[in-house]
Amino acid sequence: MEENLILNKLRDKYKEKMKDINNAEDLLNKYNPWTNKKIEALSKDFFEALENDKEFSWLQIFDEKNFEFFQSLEKKELSNDYYIPTHVHGDIDKSNLFLCLVNPNINLEVESSESIKNFYKRAYKYTITQKEEDRNESLLIINENDEIIKNTSFIEDYIINIKEDSSIFYNEIKFFERYGKMKYYLKTYLKSILSTYVNASSLSIEELNNILVSSLKGNAENVRFSDIENMTKKITNLEAYPFGSSLPQITRIESQKIKRFSNQIIDSYTNLNMLSSRIVIWKIADYLINKDYENKTKPIFIFRRFDDAWLPPLKKVLKKDLNLNEDYEDILFELHENFFLTIGRQDNNIPYSISKNLFKNNNKISEKEFDSIIRKSIIDN
Repeated sequence: MEENLILNKLRDKYKEKMKDINNAEDLLNKYNPWTNKKIEALSKDFFEALENDKEFSWLQIFDEKNFEFFQSLEKKELSNDYYIPTHVHGDIDKSNLFLCLVNPNINLEVESSESIKNFYKRAYKYTITQKEEDRNESLLIINENDEIIKNTSFIEDYIINIKEDSSIFYNEIKFFERYGKMKYYLKTYLKSILSTYVNASSLSIEELNNILVSSLKGNAENVRFSDIENMTKKITNLEAYPFGSSLPQITRIESQKIKRFSNQIIDSYTNLNMLSSRIVIWKIADYLINKDYENKTKPIFIFRRFDDAWLPPLKKVLKKDLNLNEDYEDILFELHENFFLTIGRQDNNIPYSISKNLFKNNNKISEKEFDSIIRKSIIDN
């Protein structure tokens, strides 16, 4: 990567303002709202609510003032309260490819005025009848006998997990290794990435399955299952905000934003809302600071709904955390040129699946460029 004066401003300001952050552990110690103590307390309340059918909300991660404010907003679903949040999954120190989504999608809506216990009883009945590869483990909390079958450790790892084996893609590959069946992320997101690995223009679900089966048996030419495992360990999932919903309900109408739950979460300057964007900027700054000394691989970030979900908190990191008020627009442009890809244009709000037809600074990249980017980030290193 050639010397870039605009990105050098980001590098130098980060070194000045964040000199106490040298790795992922330092970053999370400073900014992660999901401390073990906080998760333990919330988990205790969560399980007590299930046992006694009491009111509960995961929004209690906020202080009392913010909690009351967010609870008062329009378009806040009960699923935001009940559904176990998920925020960061992957080894952010070693990952080179980051899939930056909006918030966890829940395919089972909470009915109006439904209690938390009734929701999870219904969720168990709904989920247990699905194919194993389609099951969402976070909905299997209490069984048909009203017994709690998950614990605090499960919740901790479900919300935030940066261990080496915590990548969602890696765990779905391990699931395939055990059961021979593909889960959601493999079918939705890995197709394009794996097609680059096998030098194909694209892959159907059937072709992807055949490659995985053959490589698992050792019969695939130039494709090793262990390579696929190692590749998926280098992918981290980030959610812009961690509360589950059937739809994010983000509006672009200025007069409605002040009352809309999703917009106000995204626009808030809280450690919870800022966490994923702070990871993005830290990862880039770490690369810029150390690339000449440690032979670092350039990180790549693929965003869904960039303008709606990611631009507001990223601007706050640059302007409020780093005081780059005069340069933030130029910096964002260079980040798009060098590190960011978007699913559709930056203002796209249609839920496309990832393909090789991604965009860089609102210009569609070629398949050849996609292949080159993916190879450099997670395949050839």
